[in-house]
Amino acid sequence: MQPWRYGGSLTVPNPSQQAALVREAWADGKLTANRFGLIETHGTGTPMGDPIEIQGLKEAYAASMDPGGTLAPCVLGAVKTNLGHLERQQDLRDS
Repeated sequence: MQPWRYGGSLTVPNPSQQAALVREAWADGKLTANRFGLIETHGTGTPMGDPIEIQGLKEAYAASMDPGGTLAPCVLGAVKTNLGHLERQQDLRDS
């Protein structure tokens, strides 16, 4: 599976493929969406990337819901959006 297939670019992923990948990972782990109260997102902080990621997660959750059922709330986190790429945080760790 190639979750990045959207516009032929690694930098513009396909939300439906992301959803399929998330569902596949949950199935491999014998997990359901109700097992998660927090998902740490990639959190690009961009007007293109974040909505694509959120749409993929929404699709994965919708596919996991039983007909007529409900899902427990799930919080989304994005540490990277607040700290940046971790390579730049080397000085924080060493100080």
